[in-house]
Amino acid sequence: MSKVPKQRSSEFKLKLVLEALKGEKTIAQLASENEMHPKQIQRWKTLLLEEGENIFTHKTIQKQSDPDKEKLLNIIDQLSLELEFLKKKLKRND
Repeated sequence: MSKVPKQRSSEFKLKLVLEALKGEKTIAQLASENEMHPKQIQRWKTLLLEEGENIFTHKTIQKQSDPDKEKLLNIIDQLSLELEFLKKKLKRND
């Protein structure tokens, strides 16, 4: 029977990686204290270091594009309604 991995919260992962980055304890010590494999903490640490810059750039880009996206979605909705209305009118006139 295989062991099901525990689901860890994002807050827990971040806290553990920040402790590892501080360097007060080794990754092996942190892993032992939290009953997990050191490789997992190392993977989270690597992920944070590689993808960390996206935390700041993603939100900035998203905020800039949202007003344009919403405006375009409203136009699409309006045109769809008009098209449906015209299709119904055309069928009645046949």
